[in-house]
Amino acid sequence: MNIFIFGSLLSQEVLDIVINSQAINLETIPSKIINNYKAQYVLGEDYPLLMKETGSQTIGKIIQIHDELQLLRLKYYEGEENPLLLLEGEESLYAFIADATLEPSTREWSFMDWYQSSKHQEFLMKVESFMNTYNSKTKTPW
Repeated sequence: MNIFIFGSLLSQEVLDIVINSQAINLETIPSKIINNYKAQYVLGEDYPLLMKETGSQTIGKIIQIHDELQLLRLKYYEGEENPLLLLEGEESLYAFIADATLEPSTREWSFMDWYQSSKHQEFLMKVESFMNTYNSKTKTPW
């Protein structure tokens, strides 16, 4: 399955924790621009959402997921509020797209700003803690 990733998943460290593997090397994957989608910060949070917006563009990468467990871990990380959907205008390309329960802020997402800030290191600790709950019966909130 081809999945467009953006936002925090463009951090190699975050992706490795989420899929519990170092099998995907993001440095070897070219960037991909998708049209009519926009990455915005989630209101009150330090991570983005992907939403449909005509005329917008978002930069990310396409990863190939063949392992069912890795796919399930990605879905767990993204949560029910970001269902995996086929991107409009793209053949066989999926992305986690925010539903109406997530409210975008007015700030456009910038991976480099986020990655170079202290937010990235703080986020890594949160991700590790969160993903450690994957096999437990209780899902801890972010």
